[in-house]
Amino acid sequence: MAQREVRIQGVNLRLRKRVPISLTDIFGIGPTRALQICQQTGIDVLTKTIDLSDEQVKALTQAVDQYVVEGELRNLLKLEKKKLTDRRTYRGLRHLMGLPINSRTRTNAKTCKRHRGSKRVIVDFNKDKKK
Repeated sequence: MAQREVRIQGVNLRLRKRVPISLTDIFGIGPTRALQICQQTGIDVLTKTIDLSDEQVKALTQAVDQYVVEGELRNLLKLEKKKLTDRRTYRGLRHLMGLPINSRTRTNAKTCKRHRGSKRVIVDFNKDKKK
C-alpha cells in the first residue's frame, strides 16, 4: 500500500488514526465538530484516514471549508486580542501583562506566571487621563 498525504486546509492529517481524531489536528476543529463533519459527509467514524477515497477527501475538504479554521481563525483571535488591548479594557491589560484573564488567580495561575517572565510590560493606567 502506497503512503499518501491527506491535506486539508494546509494541514497533513495523521494517516493511521481514525478520521475524527485526525480532523482535530486542524486548528478550530475539536472532537464534536469532527464528528459532525463525519456525519455530514457520510464517512464512518471508524474509518482510518489512510483508507479514505479521493471523493471522500474532497467531501471532507468542502465540509471543513464551511468553518473558520487555521490561519483565518488565528487572525480573528489576534484581532480580538488587539481590540481589547487598544480599548484598554481589563482583559486587554491582563493580556498585555501576561496574567491570567478569566480564572482564579490565587492558586491556579502557574502557567501564566511561568510564561510572563520575559514578557513584562509596564502599563500606564492613566494614559487617557493625561490628554
